[in-house]
Amino acid sequence: MIATHERPIRGNDKYIYKDEHLASHSREYRGRSKEQYIAKGHYMLRALGEFIENMFITSSGPDETLYKSCDSLIHLAKETTPEIVEKACLKAIELQNYKLCFITRLINSKCKGLNENIDTTASMAPPKQHEGIRGKSAFQ
Repeated sequence: MIATHERPIRGNDKYIYKDEHLASHSREYRGRSKEQYIAKGHYMLRALGEFIENMFITSSGPDETLYKSCDSLIHLAKETTPEIVEKACLKAIELQNYKLCFITRLINSKCKGLNENIDTTASMAPPKQHEGIRGKSAFQ
């Protein structure tokens, strides 16, 4: 038996898809939703789910534009240790930066430079006095 399809008479739609005629993996691909990606992220790691949820909340475009980013992020999370992924997601959430390129750089660098034990008071100490320091009077 040959499947028959109605064809559009005018317009930009050249193809008409009927789900019952598609392969199972094609049906699954066409049936994606942001809820599925958020649930998958939460299933892998709580922080990953929150990051993906915030990606969708802060996006100004349609949800479909983020599906490929979510696929890439989930693939990256599968290949990386959960501790690094969680640390990167929490840092991105803290900075409210929900771009794939940002979190990818964090994960690829293994979150170097994000140690919580950095002593910020040492870097804020005034410089030692020496003859090369001119002071405010030199700039008036």
